[in-house]
Amino acid sequence: MEAISLFAKQLSDKAAMLLQTYKKANDIVSKSNSLDDRVLAYNEVINFCMNSPECRNEDNIKRNTILYWAYHNMADALVKKNYDKPQKKVNSDHYFDALKYYNSALSLSSSNFEKIETLGKISDVHRKLGDVKSWMDIRKGLIEYFDNDQKRRAYAELADEAEEIDHRIDLLEHSLNYVKHEKLPAKEKCENTLAICASLMLYYEQKSDEVNLARIEHLAMQTEALISKKRK
Repeated sequence: MEAISLFAKQLSDKAAMLLQTYKKANDIVSKSNSLDDRVLAYNEVINFCMNSPECRNEDNIKRNTILYWAYHNMADALVKKNYDKPQKKVNSDHYFDALKYYNSALSLSSSNFEKIETLGKISDVHRKLGDVKSWMDIRKGLIEYFDNDQKRRAYAELADEAEEIDHRIDLLEHSLNYVKHEKLPAKEKCENTLAICASLMLYYEQKSDEVNLARIEHLAMQTEALISKKRK
C-alpha cells in the first residue's frame, strides 16, 4: 500500500509541476514577441514530460490537455516563423516540424473541437507545402466531424477552393447529399439544390460526361417543378 501511495503522490506532483511549467511558458510568451522564445518555452513543457517516466507514461485528461496545447502552440509558432519573413525564402523545415507537432497534438485531442482545430491547421500546412492531395483528403475528413446539417455548406465551400474539376465535382456531389439534412425551409433547400446542380452541370458539360449531366439536369427540373408547385 505504501508503494502505491508513493507512486500516486509522484504522479500528482508531476502533474502539478507540468502545469507550473506550462504556466511559466505562457508567462514567457506573454512577455516576449520572439517566436524563438515561444518555441523554446513550449518545448520546455514537452521535454519536462518526456524526460519523466511518470509523466511520459501517464494518460489522463489534465496531462493530455496541457501537452495538447504545448504541441499545438509550438506548431503555431513554427508556421508563423515563415509568415513573419515574407521577403525571405520560406523554410520548409518549419512546416515539416509543425506537422510533426500538430500530429502529436492531434493524438492527444479529447474533443471534436480540438480535432477540427488541429486537422484544419494540418491541412493548411500541407497546402503550403504544395501537397494538394493531402490537403484535400484531410479537409474532406475534417468535414466528417461536422453535424450533418453543416456538411452541405462545408463541402460546397471546399469545392470553391479546389483547383481540379474532378475534386470540385466530388465535393459538390457530397454537398448535394446533405441538402436534405439542413434545418431550413423547403424553399431554401430547393434553392441550394439548384445552385449545386448549376455548378455540376457546368463541370459535367466541360468533361463531356453526358450520363451525369442528364442525371443532374433531371434533378434540377424536378426541383424547379417542386418550387413551382409550392408557389401555387
